[in-house]
This record gives sequence, structure tokens and C-alpha cells, in this order.
Amino acid sequence: MPTRLSRLADGLMEACWLAALIVAPLYFNVYSSRIFEPDKSSLVRFLACLLAGAWVVKAIDAGQQRSRGWLRRPLVAPVIGIIVVTLMSVAFSVVPRVSLAGSYQRLQGAYTTAAYLLVFAAIYAHLRRREQVERLVTAVIFASLPVALYGILQKAGLDPVPWGGDTSKRVTGTLGNAIFIAAYLIMVAPLTLGRLSQTSNPKSQTANLKSEISNPQSAILRAVLYGAVLAAQLAAIYFSSSRGPWLGLLAGLYFFSLLLAAHYRRRGWVIGVLGVSLVVGAFLITLNIPNGPLEPLR
Repeated sequence: MPTRLSRLADGLMEACWLAALIVAPLYFNVYSSRIFEPDKSSLVRFLACLLAGAWVVKAIDAGQQRSRGWLRRPLVAPVIGIIVVTLMSVAFSVVPRVSLAGSYQRLQGAYTTAAYLLVFAAIYAHLRRREQVERLVTAVIFASLPVALYGILQKAGLDPVPWGGDTSKRVTGTLGNAIFIAAYLIMVAPLTLGRLSQTSNPKSQTANLKSEISNPQSAILRAVLYGAVLAAQLAAIYFSSSRGPWLGLLAGLYFFSLLLAAHYRRRGWVIGVLGVSLVVGAFLITLNIPNGPLEPLR
């Protein structure tokens, strides 16, 4: 039976990882010398240290508990591989200090990577209830909305911050880079699309969601809300003018469609998704053939 101290530690850990998911994409400081990545990384490092302290307190309070078969769990082995590669990179680096602490421009060294992995490990070990998952997904989706809206403002020429470059051609949002904002939003868009599908279809709703949208008007409002968020995300991705993230979004939507078809047990959907993916793949291959039939379109 968990004690009060353990429950407080659990609550603090969840608050830390939710804060990291919200603060990292949103925060930037125009009065600092580097504005974006180092400031974000410093906040994530602090939250990771706070999270680690709460985890240690919980471990001491709960006593030593052995977890059997943890190496066979999903994603554990790849994460261990990342840790090993990171440590080897630091050990054999030409400039070990920079590899460990990170560069002045971005601060993305082994220390920051360890903070990311610690947040991942805490979520992996303590995300156990459905309501926790719903809170996490909701935090990620709505944290992306100001990012997308800021990109749309930049495209419209309404950016209140006088940046050195022209952000109306390729929007950067709160990430400071056109590829960064698009790469972030393509990871959030499938979650928004999933929540939209969940809200629109009563069969896929959880018990909590059913109780919240028991009347049709509430369901319509929630569907409109998530639809508007998704539209803002896609608009910001388009305004970033980044080709790589579009390919990533197509891959994400491909797997999302397969999982959605499997969830609803629609074999026809699976066949349709596979057919469309083959057509799109053939089009992309043909489009990238030098002096090919689609050269004018290239």
C-alpha cells in the first residue's frame, strides 16, 4: 500500500514530466543571448533533476523492489543502446567537455540527453492509469496550439518580435527554426487526429470521455475544438516550407491509419491504406527521378 509520501512523490513526478512537455516547446527568452535551445534545455534539466529527487524519495520510502524481466519490455533495449552510444561518444570525443555539457549554441550534450532519458524513464515506469495517459495527451496537444498559432502570425506578418531573418517566408514559431517547428508538430498532429477520432466516434471513447460528452452539443464542441487545433498544426507545418517533415507526417499518418483500421477491425480500410501508400510511394519515387516524366512538377 503506497504511503502518503509515495503518493506525493508520484504527483511531483507527473507534474514534472507534464511541465517538461509544456514548457520545452513554448519557452523562449528574447533577452538571453541564445534565446531558444539552451534556455529550453536548462529548464528540462532542472525539471529532470527535480523528478529524479522525487523518484529517489519514493524508492527509499517504498523500499527496494525488484522488477523481473525489465530488459524484455518494449523500448528498454533501444534506450540502453542510446545510453551506451552516448557514453562512447563522450569517451572518444575530440572535445569531451563539450560532448558532455553541450555546445554554447545549443547545449545538446550528454547531460541534456540524460535529462531527456530520465523524463522518458519516469514516464515509462510510472504512467499506469488511463487518466494519466489522457492528461499527458491533452497537455501535449494544447501546448502545441500556441506554437502553431505563433507560426501562423509570423506567416501573416504580425510577429511582434523583430527577428534578424524574414519569418514570413519560413515560419519558426517558438522553436526558432523552420524544421524544428514542423518536426515538433508532425509528432503532435497524429495525437490530435486520434483525439478527434475518439471524440467523434462513441465506440472508441473511454469511460471518462463518455461521461464528459454525454450530450451531443458537448461532443460537437469538442470535435470542433480538436479539428481547429489540427487545422492550425497543419497550417503551421505547411508555412514552415520544410519537405522533410512532410515526409515524416506522411509516414506517421500511414501508421496511424493502419492502427485506426486495426482498432475498428476494418479489413477494407487496411487494404485501402496499403493501396494508397503504394500509389504515393510510386509517385514520390517517380518525382525524384532525374530527367524523369515528372521533371516539370519537380
